[in-house]
Amino acid sequence: VVGYGTQSKKLSTQNVETISSESIQNTPVLSPQEALQGQAAGVQMVGTSGVIGSQATVRIRGVASITAGGSPLYVVDGVPMNDGSGTTSSYSLTSGAVSLNPLADLNNNDIESITVLKDAAAVAIYGSRGANGVVLIKTKKGKFGQKTAFNFDAYTGTMEPTTLRKMMNADQAREYVGATFGIDPSTLPQGSFDWPSAVVQ
Repeated sequence: VVGYGTQSKKLSTQNVETISSESIQNTPVLSPQEALQGQAAGVQMVGTSGVIGSQATVRIRGVASITAGGSPLYVVDGVPMNDGSGTTSSYSLTSGAVSLNPLADLNNNDIESITVLKDAAAVAIYGSRGANGVVLIKTKKGKFGQKTAFNFDAYTGTMEPTTLRKMMNADQAREYVGATFGIDPSTLPQGSFDWPSAVVQ
């Protein structure tokens, strides 16, 4: 897939990298951007935010600008996807976080191929929007005569905190405050809640 059409790889003089669905089908990733990690030369993927729905930072052939955005243009089945970073009311500008992921609703199992256009000749038809590179995503479609197939994949995992500091309980905290400031502990707010256990459960 090159731009708005297709071209034989032997005849293409453009710098294009193609990733097939077989290369990412058994990779436990949460977004299509993570599938690019280690799959395409000259493409760097770094997760920069823990916000749910935020996109990973993808750079094609390094950083091209200091102040402007460096994310590539994503095109899914010929439709350019917008992350809203160019609007004055965008999430990234008003909340100080990275842009929302335009591919958050795309299932990785629905991807047939990912094509990365890296040089100026490959991205020329997209104009200034392709200045940071273009990522073309082609989704799977039904084929005539193909039998229906069902695939089931499941992943599971556990996480445990590495370090938990020992905290005072409510009674100990009231006694400490009372002894420090000369206050009767019974006059302090009563009740307790185990916040450390609630946060890391």
